[in-house]
Amino acid sequence: MAKRQAIPGTGIGLALVERLTRAMGGRVEVISAEPGAEFRLEFPLARSAERAQDRLGTGTGSSR
Repeated sequence: MAKRQAIPGTGIGLALVERLTRAMGGRVEVISAEPGAEFRLEFPLARSAERAQDRLGTGTGSSR
């Protein structure tokens, strides 16, 4: 669980982003820099596109 921070509302959002990104086959990269940080999200677009086509019934492997 997230610790209390000086700024209310921080701590759990990034954990949720990481969990959801990994669930979709992606990854989160953190690049620290003062005074903040950069977060890069990577997703496997080809696989995501295939899943979207299958859901819409437009993919080559669709049975609809």
